[in-house]
Amino acid sequence: MAISILDKPYEKMRYPTIGDWVFKPVSTGYTLHIDVADLGDPRFNILVAFHEFIEAYLCNERGIAGASVDAWDLEHKGHPDPGSIPNCPYYREHMFATILERAMAAELNINWDEYEAAIERIIAR
Repeated sequence: MAISILDKPYEKMRYPTIGDWVFKPVSTGYTLHIDVADLGDPRFNILVAFHEFIEAYLCNERGIAGASVDAWDLEHKGHPDPGSIPNCPYYREHMFATILERAMAAELNINWDEYEAAIERIIAR
């Protein structure tokens, strides 16, 4: 497996989201593509990418198709965090990724409230 992580302007994401992942087949298996909306702080971008990697890998291991994740997210565009809705098909994977994301933020001495405020600023544009 190869992994590609790119940060880009929020407006260039596939749909309105801070983090996005998709598995794409290649001749040697597949590549996990992770896109992160640029939050203006590389540490914040890494947190989003870290979350997306954990979530994507767990979904893949558990047979949760990326297409069903995308469909859920698009059906719940008005929700600030569709993966946190309890009947979400990837709820468990999303919540575990969030636990690890928070732990990583603590290790990096990132204030979680400042991180969330940066996300809100991007979404509100």
